[in-house]
Amino acid sequence: MAVAFVASIVFLVKADADVDNAVYGYLAVFLWFGIAAAIPVLLAVGIPAIIMMRRVRQQE
Repeated sequence: MAVAFVASIVFLVKADADVDNAVYGYLAVFLWFGIAAAIPVLLAVGIPAIIMMRRVRQQE
């Protein structure tokens, strides 16, 4: 996620520097949509995993 965010910032800087490189702006927006879509998935996987790890540690 952090790499995608940094890459999107780099793409925006490249797109802003030259009009011929405007496609990089679209790539940055595409990465933002990917980040926004990944957040709920990571939360849906991560929260139950944390709960299960706590239960296993309590049983030991």
